[in-house]
Amino acid sequence: MHHHLLCHRTDTSVPMLRMQGRCGELKDELRNLLLDRNIADFSMVPVKRSYGFEREDVARSEQWVMKLRVPATCPPLPSDVSGRQFTCLFGTNTSPLEALLLKRKVIP
Repeated sequence: MHHHLLCHRTDTSVPMLRMQGRCGELKDELRNLLLDRNIADFSMVPVKRSYGFEREDVARSEQWVMKLRVPATCPPLPSDVSGRQFTCLFGTNTSPLEALLLKRKVIP
């Protein structure tokens, strides 16, 4: 099982796939964040997601975010972490079991 985290970018005015330099900087920052916490087994992929919850600093429209996948055996990342290239991480408190049940649509 794995943790799936979504990273919300600070600059959402340009689609992620067209901002190669920005995407590289974001990946570097996230890679360093994970390696600093001794998490060496991870993957990152840009995905489109919509957000519709309480945070005012995150647009409620569909946008490109970075999806992180880390092993479930790793300790969870802090929910308040942010950086130069991203404003927040979503899913830091989601258990691997909850993520699996949502992905398989066992619970709505």
